[in-house]
Amino acid sequence: REEFRLKQQKKDEEAAKKKQESDAFVLSQEQAAEKVMYDWRELQAKNNSTKLAAIQKERIDRELELNKQKMDLEMAAEKRQAALQIQDEHELASALLQIENKYANLSLIAHVKAVDDKLKVDKELREKRVENLKLGSDTFKNLLSGDIQGFTTGMTAILEKGKTFWADMGKNDASGWITRLE
Repeated sequence: REEFRLKQQKKDEEAAKKKQESDAFVLSQEQAAEKVMYDWRELQAKNNSTKLAAIQKERIDRELELNKQKMDLEMAAEKRQAALQIQDEHELASALLQIENKYANLSLIAHVKAVDDKLKVDKELREKRVENLKLGSDTFKNLLSGDIQGFTTGMTAILEKGKTFWADMGKNDASGWITRLE
């Protein structure tokens, strides 16, 4: 009986390990595919800072979700391992509680990091808007004060930003039309 139980336990361990490896592989492939998708979406929205910020926030949320799934898999594996190795019920309950607390803390840390990253994206967007508004404001302030050199420098900077934007929009539109014509 004991020999059969040990053999069965070993089979169960191997099956659980293979399932965990399989699930981890699928999750890593899903993460890689999501990364490529978000990279492509950011490339498509490269001149629209509002869209870029929204995509970056969405990416952060999805990475958090995938990270939590990964932690859930790891926690389940650790719990299985503890259940197989620890025979005493009180020790097992204590070990399972420690494992749950560990992953709860890791999940909380990941969530706080995601919130910080989203706040950073918002701050960068706000700073970019303030910079653009200041450039326009300073340009017209120079015009009103009679500083033609300052005005032309400011307008050149504004027009360069616009030129880059419209050039990229033309490329995107042209590539879209070419794709539709093929």
